[in-house]
Amino acid sequence: MKQFIIISGLLSSLIFSAKGQINTFTFKPESRTLIDSLFYGLYPASESSEVGRRFEAFRNNLNKDELIQLTNSPNPSLRANSFLALALNNVNNFEIVRAHLHDTTRIFVAYGCEGYRQTIGDLFYEIATSEYAYQEAFKLSSIEKLIIDSLLIFDPEIKLVAKSDLLKEIKPIDSYYPRIKEIAEIESNNSSVVALSRFQKQEDTGLIINLLENSETDIQYLGLRAARIFPHHAFFPFIEKIHQKEIKKTRGLDYSQIRMLYQAIVQYKNIQSKNLLKKTFAKSKDFWVLKTHSEYIWLALFKFPDPLYDEIQKQLRLDNYEIRHLKYFKNVEN
Repeated sequence: MKQFIIISGLLSSLIFSAKGQINTFTFKPESRTLIDSLFYGLYPASESSEVGRRFEAFRNNLNKDELIQLTNSPNPSLRANSFLALALNNVNNFEIVRAHLHDTTRIFVAYGCEGYRQTIGDLFYEIATSEYAYQEAFKLSSIEKLIIDSLLIFDPEIKLVAKSDLLKEIKPIDSYYPRIKEIAEIESNNSSVVALSRFQKQEDTGLIINLLENSETDIQYLGLRAARIFPHHAFFPFIEKIHQKEIKKTRGLDYSQIRMLYQAIVQYKNIQSKNLLKKTFAKSKDFWVLKTHSEYIWLALFKFPDPLYDEIQKQLRLDNYEIRHLKYFKNVEN
């Protein structure tokens, strides 16, 4: 079984934190040796690897109090390393997660064949809440997660990716609406517009149109996601323009954008939306472009079936392998 290992850089014996001085001379000599043996970064590694053995020795030989102290180290790798050790040791880490929601220091993460940088706050949140990553780590209870999520929403000083991700998924709680509207209008967080779409208020249509009109596909994507939730008639002309642009492309396809485009279109369930799907077959001249669009039309109709589109469904020719691949996305929001 794969183990997700955080490795920190070489550390001095005396470490300072924002909350005060952490003096590792108070630690056992063997603990200081283990701290100094670690490298920088976050890597998936087996227990039999060198980095895995070092982490396991660190995790199993430092006590709980030492690891908690080290989550406040100024060295981000050591903060992350210590937090993961606590989580894998099944220690409740709620207070540590809450204390680091403003921690935007980045750490290098190597996940499989990909490498990226992630903030400490986002990393702690992911370790403590994700159903898919770090599965053996301690997870927050539903009540604890609700408290953390409320802080993400209501604290304007929190700048984590987790905040934007939460806004894309959050349910429409009436008491949250004024704050989410504030995030959209004052903090200019485009993900909050997706959250607003779940309230389906006429007064928010302008914010969604602003996203659909934006020239950047990442922002258009959020507008399409909002329109999928709230298929207001005012959005359709802008969706048509995005569709026209996407079917003319012969390279540089944005698969997430196309996937969301068709899922938004089929929400309208009218002759205009049906004709727009037909236009895909009429206007797409490139074989691979048509193939990609056809696959995502199939997915949209699989997720959101309606008899109106039966004629379109019959025009799609996908093999069993392609269908099995697309079915993976049935319960994927993006």
